[in-house]
Amino acid sequence: MVENENERPIVFFLNPVELAGKTLRMDLHYYHPKYRKIVELIEDSRLYYPVKQFDEIAEITRMLGFEEDRFVKYVDHGIPFIQVHNIKEFEIDLTDVKYISVEAHQELTRSELLPNDVVITITGRVGTVAIVPPKIGKCNLSKENARIRVLGEEISSDYVAVYMNSRLGKTLLERLYSGSTRSRTLIKNLRKIPIIIPPKETQTRIVNKVMSLKQRRNRKLLEAKSLFKRAQKVIQGSYKSIYKILGIKPQRPTDERVFTLTKDRLSGRLDVGFYSDEKKYSLKSKFRIKNMGEIVKFSPETVIPQTEPLTKFRYIQIQDVDSDYGKITSYTEVLGKYAPSRARRIIRQGDIITAMSGSATGTPHHSTAIVTEEFDGCVATTGFGVLKPRQDVDTFFVYFMLRSNYILDEIKRRRTGATIPAITKSEFRRINIPVPPRRVQREVVTILSRAAEKSEKLKVQAREFIKRAEELDQKAEKEIRKALSIEAN
Repeated sequence: MVENENERPIVFFLNPVELAGKTLRMDLHYYHPKYRKIVELIEDSRLYYPVKQFDEIAEITRMLGFEEDRFVKYVDHGIPFIQVHNIKEFEIDLTDVKYISVEAHQELTRSELLPNDVVITITGRVGTVAIVPPKIGKCNLSKENARIRVLGEEISSDYVAVYMNSRLGKTLLERLYSGSTRSRTLIKNLRKIPIIIPPKETQTRIVNKVMSLKQRRNRKLLEAKSLFKRAQKVIQGSYKSIYKILGIKPQRPTDERVFTLTKDRLSGRLDVGFYSDEKKYSLKSKFRIKNMGEIVKFSPETVIPQTEPLTKFRYIQIQDVDSDYGKITSYTEVLGKYAPSRARRIIRQGDIITAMSGSATGTPHHSTAIVTEEFDGCVATTGFGVLKPRQDVDTFFVYFMLRSNYILDEIKRRRTGATIPAITKSEFRRINIPVPPRRVQREVVTILSRAAEKSEKLKVQAREFIKRAEELDQKAEKEIRKALSIEAN
């Protein structure tokens, strides 16, 4: 059998005996070698410790669908109603928590939570596990999550949470996913997960070691988050200065939900967002205001790789541009005969490529980059527009403006399509932008270049903290496997 795992074909064989077992699973995913390897490791661990199914050591329940329909009505004050977004790794976050009435809580006994209960997300973001702390008091759980209540003294709730939050537990859970469009785990499958049960003192040692490493990890992530915020403020501050120079004035958002339009203002668009977002900025510039079509032109240079089947092409996709840094970072080498139909646009050094379609179009994750010498002659996806600035405009001025919130908001306002948003060339050309003389353009570029350099340094530091956090996560995984006598890999 073959499965596409990480875009690489994997071939493996199944013994008919495996298909004839109790699972009655016929989906290829279930039998993937990485899952079968984990099962083998757990079987080997029986030489050292008992292994039991989840339902042998805990009661696992969830709210039923009809119970939610009948009893769940949100109120301003009452019993906290824990949903997926409230469940973080090892903790419950009451930010934006909803409430249900005391009467509803009393009816919903299957999802009532007590201190030291373990909760796990089973729909959407599957597999995040937390423990109910005593300080929360009475609370209830939505049907997208399951309650795990440990029975007896053989195993601790803390150990269950550590076990299920580990790579080992998540892999076991991932194997049992169902659903094609939205991942979920059925309660009956959750109950079958094998749990390795070492002595209580070993459980305590595992929990203490892992939680200590996780706390250090979390501190690193907080440092990274703080650095990313500083980097963002540097960029925002520089653009604020540029807006003043160019006469771009962001308007205060209003709560206006109803507005009228005169017939002469309709421009062939009937989507409300196109007109409501029109007021986000005002242009009162002392410089000439031009549309994009006057300052850049779309490159007409294209190629059809399939006509050169044995030629190697360097193919650049949307994800090959780092939207944080605004740089092309990679490409894929592909023979012409295997090139996707989207591989069409030839890019040259000095061109600007900017996303014209995709879910990130017009958002802070929009991809824009200047083509450097390294990527000269590559073939880009048709999801990019390839722009060539005209003679009276600085390439870097155009590049930095394309990365500004002003232009991104304009792209978002003008894009169409719900599933795959896209902006047409004609709409892109209509975007207005103040264009100062070359001298002022260079001044703008200098300000933004310095800010970008400072921001990048902060981001590098942040990524280093993230790297250290990941190393601590890996160390925690090794501690768990070592304690449970499971080989490190």
